[in-house]
Amino acid sequence: MRSVLVLAAALTACQSTADSFEVTQKSVDPASAITWLGEPTALVGADRLRVGAPFPKIELTNARMQQAPVAVPGRVAVIDTLPSVDTPVCDRQTHILGETAALAPDVQRITISADLPYAQRRFGEEAKLPNVEFFSDYRGAPFAKASGLGVERNQLLARAVIVVDRAGIIRHLQVVPEITQLPDMEAAFKVANALLAH
Repeated sequence: MRSVLVLAAALTACQSTADSFEVTQKSVDPASAITWLGEPTALVGADRLRVGAPFPKIELTNARMQQAPVAVPGRVAVIDTLPSVDTPVCDRQTHILGETAALAPDVQRITISADLPYAQRRFGEEAKLPNVEFFSDYRGAPFAKASGLGVERNQLLARAVIVVDRAGIIRHLQVVPEITQLPDMEAAFKVANALLAH
């Protein structure tokens, strides 16, 4: 029953009534609070992401059911976090990451959600996004705990975009204040491209 309720919450939270995808430049701090369809909910986690700090050195389950480090040392990465790939706003966010021509090809493109790896793999194949690497936080939520992006009301992840430099340091972070909004992906791409150029 709980899994059904979580799925229903995710479907509702990622879909706006008019299927219009509002982009926001606003951001909130990890381990603070967001709104979920206008209702306040806390962001939880033992630690929190912040610009200038190292990205958490954790392994998550990839779409091939293997434990692997999220960001590859020596590479610039754009990392999306979202509630579920099987929802309209989340779908759009992932397509933007995978299909944009504004991001240099050498930048690693990563999506993290609490979806099962099987669902992530199916989504990636059906959406034809071979250059996006999917990681699942479903097994014990280590990323939520290390990032402060866990959503208290349903144990999913908040919507965010993160840019990490070659040394694994966070150089850009946006956590959207309302779950139905998209982050400013173009701003993140500009930061990633500038890091790649230096």
